Amino acid sequence: REAKAIAAAEAAAAKASKKSGAKGAKEAGGADEEEEEEGDDAAGGGGGGAGGIVSLEEQLSAMQIKAAGGGKLTGKEKRMLAKAEKEGRLPAIGGDDANKSKSADEANPFFQVPVSWARELEAVSVHARGGGGGDDDDGGDGSKSGAVVDVSGLDVSIRGNRLLEDAEMRLSAGRRYALLGVNGSGKSTLVRLVAAGRIKTNVNDVACVAQELEGSDRSAFEALVSSDRTTSRLLFEEFKLCAEMEEAEGESAKIKWGQDEWATAAQRFGELGEQLEARDAYAAEANARRILTGLGFSEKMQDSPLSVLSGGWRMRAALAQALFLDPGLLLLDEPTNHLDLPATLWLASYLASPAAARTCVLLVTHSADFVASAATDLLHLDHFAKKITIHKGTVWNFLNGIEGRYKTQCAEYAAQQKTLKEVKAKAGGISSEKAVAKMLKEAERGGKGGGG
Repeated sequence: REAKAIAAAEAAAAKASKKSGAKGAKEAGGADEEEEEEGDDAAGGGGGGAGGIVSLEEQLSAMQIKAAGGGKLTGKEKRMLAKAEKEGRLPAIGGDDANKSKSADEANPFFQVPVSWARELEAVSVHARGGGGGDDDDGGDGSKSGAVVDVSGLDVSIRGNRLLEDAEMRLSAGRRYALLGVNGSGKSTLVRLVAAGRIKTNVNDVACVAQELEGSDRSAFEALVSSDRTTSRLLFEEFKLCAEMEEAEGESAKIKWGQDEWATAAQRFGELGEQLEARDAYAAEANARRILTGLGFSEKMQDSPLSVLSGGWRMRAALAQALFLDPGLLLLDEPTNHLDLPATLWLASYLASPAAARTCVLLVTHSADFVASAATDLLHLDHFAKKITIHKGTVWNFLNGIEGRYKTQCAEYAAQQKTLKEVKAKAGGISSEKAVAKMLKEAERGGKGGGG
């Protein structure tokens, strides 16, 4: 496959060279001007449409394939690639995979929803009237508020059973939200709707820990370090550029770089350093070891193939990758199920540390201790009111007040049903919907009268 790729690259490069020669030898000295003209031709549809014309995108793709296959690029080709990358015009290599995502991070499995979740959500209906999201979303911009999630008028139902009605949910960057509620109230469903994009977020990197890593010959450490594909790509480019610069300055160099080549290489080297520094890439291996150790991996287990680890440990490895990627929104559904006490305590501490300061966390767990240690905010999914409310106190007073809230809500519900029955009887047996509408109208009138 590599031989074919190199052959294709050389053929495309030959066509490009032929095209360049057709423009006239007088333009040979103006490399930068020629590149701009070729870019304009590509943007305008390729000029006259002759069958032998190769677009700028095809030339760039051929150069990338040539470089990946170990081929030697000319100084002009290197300048063209560097200029295209700087301007964001470098084409993606990889066929269909290039069309599946806009970036390497988006192609990561931790930013994708498992098939099992997608199937479960087929029975769920979602509508949102504000903030973006829902099955009937009009594509409006929900990012103006600056929140990670900011949705209002949220209705969620499963096979006609309403879970939320005209609800609101707002999640801010750097905050850690614990979603509380009785079993069956829809907490996990809400998390999965966010993961699936049915409830929209204002960040592109949403990570969900939904399934264990597949068993393979790679170690847990190798899988973790390579999971940040953008950083891996930048490090590889930096390594390759260093090798090219060393070769060009050697005494036995076949091709000596001119001033322009060195200026371009130096500029790109500086850009790579800045990007890698911003991603804390040079400390990536140390961070990976720290996360794996915190989750209970011994040094031997970190370097052992994933295929020899149990499902529970591969689930820990999946959690480690989600933490390592430092996403804008991290979704955790019962994260402590596969953790022992030391690992649970470490996870709570890590989420509250500066290493995860930018990440917004939405978690569902039955561990009150974990909520008390990890969460900054408590959200109550009220199955009676079908709303998401903010609980101001601690998880402990929330739990202590469950029985009292339940009795109060049951009494309110019984009173509403009694009033509804009386209204229907007085009106000659009207439907429940009409009786409710009448009750609401009477309540509205009473409110206005009291205020006057």
